[in-house]
Amino acid sequence: MNKNKKLTVTQEKVIELLLMSKSISEISTELKLSRTTIYEWKKDSIFEANFNIRKREIREKIDMELYRLTDSAVETIKNSLNSKNESVKLKTAVFLLNKFDSYKIGSENPDVIDRENFLSEF
Repeated sequence: MNKNKKLTVTQEKVIELLLMSKSISEISTELKLSRTTIYEWKKDSIFEANFNIRKREIREKIDMELYRLTDSAVETIKNSLNSKNESVKLKTAVFLLNKFDSYKIGSENPDVIDRENFLSEF
């Protein structure tokens, strides 16, 4: 595909349906396209780039919405820790401890970061 070419309306619709978790077969039937065409489009760099842009846009919207809910979530966790139900308190505490334990902070040394990034390429 020509790198300057934009997607067709049909290709945009395929992306929309993929983002809705429709299968290739479902999309093929709905849009009266061959499955091969859709698979070929998925391999095309321009199609893939547009698909990734749309996924990123959706992810950013979700991230913003989750960020807005953070205060409410923290308040709910606090309430759970103060619950009269010992099981709820214990499960909440264990959940928090597990999350805290998995929260890793990377190096502050640029040389170490460069080396780790270099090694991760292999």
